[in-house]
Amino acid sequence: MSYTIDAYTRIGQNPINEDGLIINHQQSIFGVIDGVTSLNEEIYEGLTAGRHATNAVQEYLNDHRMSRFNKMSIKDITMEANYAIDQRMKELNAHPIETKDRFQCCHAVIRINDDQKIIEWSQTADCMLYAIFRNEENEEERMIVKKINEDRFKSREIDRLEQWRNHNLDEFKRGEWPEEMKQEALNYRNFANLSSEYTVLNGDSALKKVLNNGSIPMSNLEAVILHTDGLYPVVNSEEDLIMDLYNEGCQLIADKIHQFELNDKDKMKVVRSKVHDDKAAIVIQFNK
Repeated sequence: MSYTIDAYTRIGQNPINEDGLIINHQQSIFGVIDGVTSLNEEIYEGLTAGRHATNAVQEYLNDHRMSRFNKMSIKDITMEANYAIDQRMKELNAHPIETKDRFQCCHAVIRINDDQKIIEWSQTADCMLYAIFRNEENEEERMIVKKINEDRFKSREIDRLEQWRNHNLDEFKRGEWPEEMKQEALNYRNFANLSSEYTVLNGDSALKKVLNNGSIPMSNLEAVILHTDGLYPVVNSEEDLIMDLYNEGCQLIADKIHQFELNDKDKMKVVRSKVHDDKAAIVIQFNK
């Protein structure tokens, strides 16, 4: 099946964009990556740990020479990309003792499998994956948006941020994390991949038991949309955000959200940890 790609990423408030894109036409692999910002703020050869994790996964999955991908499942391909992070840490002489100190990123990736007429996918943490199907039975509701993965992490994060805002509004507006929130974030990272509650690419083989993955039938499939958590509905629903990305394009919607954030610098209209987070999105539209 033929398709068109629309993809975009833009930097947030920090000096380095830790989000990335996977666009590998030769292997029909596409996705988004969100590097996890290190709480210790260490820099390795000019880049953050999160950016190094993103680079390792991005470089591996964007390698068009990987013809052996054809014989591998999307889960196995993702695990090899995960191990590339471990290799990158070794190259940089980073030898973390605790899980929380490993280079980390989350992802949403698909592979178009024309032979089996399916879209294979894998996903971790709060990167999101949606499918839009043509509704041939109802002309008034021509498109149906289906969320493919559940975000087990983001709702808990928002709850914590709201508690922080209610407890100390000035601190919240300045973006100064209280010590208990920092400790909670460290605890989450230390227990990464021990259950499906917090999954992440970090070079650890424990991911294999909890990696979220599956397939989408290509029948009546109009589009697949993937995005990092820097894109979110500022007024309406998630479904509206997905249809906006589909209809208006990734760059326009990312820029609109950025403009909204400029007008909501105190983060009161939409609760979030940063004024501007990095943003990445891909829309794959399938031709009939």
